[in-house]
Amino acid sequence: MKKVIFTFFILSTIWNGLVGQVAPPDFYCVRNDTLFWNPVTPSCGPSLGYNVYFSSSQQGPFSLLSSIMDPSSDFYYHFNPGGEPFYYYLETLADCPGEPVLQSDTLDNQPPASSPINFVSVSGGNVTINWQLVEDPDVVGYIIFRTTPIGTIPIDTVYSGNEYQDLGALPDEQVEYFYVNSLDACGQSSFFDVAHHTILLTFAVDSCDQSAKLEWNAYDTWSDGVSGYTIRVSENGGPFVDVTTVSPGSLGYTLQNLNKNSNYAVKIVATRLSGDMTSSSNTIMFQPDIIQTVLGLNLFNASVSGNDINLEWTWDESSEIMEGYIEVYENGSNLISVIDLGITGNNIMLLNSYAVTNLNPGATRYSFVIVAIDACGKETRSESISSILLQGTTTGDNVPQLNWNSFIQGDRTVTEMKL
Repeated sequence: MKKVIFTFFILSTIWNGLVGQVAPPDFYCVRNDTLFWNPVTPSCGPSLGYNVYFSSSQQGPFSLLSSIMDPSSDFYYHFNPGGEPFYYYLETLADCPGEPVLQSDTLDNQPPASSPINFVSVSGGNVTINWQLVEDPDVVGYIIFRTTPIGTIPIDTVYSGNEYQDLGALPDEQVEYFYVNSLDACGQSSFFDVAHHTILLTFAVDSCDQSAKLEWNAYDTWSDGVSGYTIRVSENGGPFVDVTTVSPGSLGYTLQNLNKNSNYAVKIVATRLSGDMTSSSNTIMFQPDIIQTVLGLNLFNASVSGNDINLEWTWDESSEIMEGYIEVYENGSNLISVIDLGITGNNIMLLNSYAVTNLNPGATRYSFVIVAIDACGKETRSESISSILLQGTTTGDNVPQLNWNSFIQGDRTVTEMKL
């Protein structure tokens, strides 16, 4: 039921105080085929009853439907089995000869206008529903509906504002669907409009890939669609940072390079194509149970001591190393041995050393590579490092002549050598 014509916007209490006018009843709603009003007592004389006028057009003309000769009456039933739309107004019949008769507001017998939802969004485990206000003074409130296993049921009624927070929804567990219907003074609600629903974000951690696969459902209830989905991540309680925005057709993303010692919070934000509205998913929080790959592997020293060469290297103590080896090469490319370091998984230290024995460093140049294998079987190799082969001869005039190979550590450049 909607108010479509306002003949006067005057409260009945004021009308009663206007001497010389026949005030109309307070006609406040039509429910189905029944008109409802609050009776009035004219100030100019006794009330005799009410005239009810109706029309099939908002613009008229209006005809007398009925005269009710009972001043205490407060409703009228208009038999309308076809449910045709009609418009009504009322006048008071009073013993006030020659006085002007005022008309009530004009109401129709249709349900209130719909109140489309703008968006639903998840925050703090609760759902916020925001809708458009109906520009109809006959609307007194809005009924919030949520779909449940037993059907779509009303969960609350709001009498002011256009936003509601549902504390009873479970957006962390399931997609929640909502409707908002406008409500008039007769308790009649609007027809159901398009439902809006939450975005449910789920994830799965890949322990060996140090990643988390994110998946979510589409926010598909805006008429113009979404411009994209933004992945927002907070690490160790820090502010949320936009990692990337994916296209409207993408409903998944993989977070890479996770740290097993970090706590993550992740949510998805859908943005309407027009750019003026957003909808956030539930927030997932997790510390990834991942296999920490080998970090910080650095073979930095190969020192000759007699027939031994002492190697020194570092690797991160958090690395989940299950196997470790030293590859020994002769003259740069000829692999002559592989030494098992006896890694047990719980003896990982930052600084490490090993003496490779039974070599001939006075005649042969050796190079070495540290190989570490994590719990997922992923192999990490250090840069190659070489020993320095120093050799000496005597010239014909008994002058010593020294020769040595360049020190090689990966692609690094030697800046100084001291004899």
